[in-house]
Amino acid sequence: MMNVTKRLSAILAAMIMVFCTPLFVFAAGQTELRDDAELFTSEEETQLQAELDAFAQKTGWVAVIYTNNEGKTEDNIKPFANRYYADKYGKTTAGVILTIDMEGRAIDFRTKGDAMYYFGDGRVNTLLDDVQRDMKQGNYYSAAEQFLYYVDHYYDEGIDDDESNENIDLQEKEDNKFLYVVKHYGIIIAAGSIIVAVIVVIVVKNRYKHNGKAGTYDLKKNSKTMLTDKKDIFLTKHVSVTRIRSDSDSSGGSSSSSSGGGGSSGGGSRSF
Repeated sequence: MMNVTKRLSAILAAMIMVFCTPLFVFAAGQTELRDDAELFTSEEETQLQAELDAFAQKTGWVAVIYTNNEGKTEDNIKPFANRYYADKYGKTTAGVILTIDMEGRAIDFRTKGDAMYYFGDGRVNTLLDDVQRDMKQGNYYSAAEQFLYYVDHYYDEGIDDDESNENIDLQEKEDNKFLYVVKHYGIIIAAGSIIVAVIVVIVVKNRYKHNGKAGTYDLKKNSKTMLTDKKDIFLTKHVSVTRIRSDSDSSGGSSSSSSGGGGSSGGGSRSF
């Protein structure tokens, strides 16, 4: 009885720890300068990359500048940029990305993870105003520099609790389904688990409380063994499978524009 109670108590304690202990994820800063639209000279790319690296090392965030000719407009560049970031760095990894689509004449500034809360509506609009102005004038390198200046500046300023954050689009269920369930239903699940565990303990205790020497059963005296059949039974069986791939097995990869949702993000989009 004592062993059963101890085991049930251990299981209950483990369940409480699962539902009550917060999870922490640490990610080192990463950078990417992808100039598919060929807006920058080699010297400008070297300078921008150095600034991206310095910012990522300082903040621990991901920092990305991505130019392309995908044809995304102000209306649909946001999900494209959000998915691009999420597919490469994760839906909840803190970071910032500036996406410039020369074909669609659109820019998007996106914030992810903890970085979302450093950029309230006023800060997002200020950054986009200056980047948009430079893009309209054809000053592409200056636009990228404006992006890097503001993300670094507002990181140093810290989170502004007085500023509105309507630019943030939270998708908690998409970010992490397990944490979403724990956050919204964790107390109910934990309470139900405790009730079930208590009932099991009470039932087991009542069932075995009268057992003892007086209730023992002489198995040797009151039983016998007769073998009526004989066969081999494998207790364990291991099967190795090697798949032979043919040309028909392979399929083309999909771009970030057709992948699943990118999770929560902040920021904004503009045309130029």
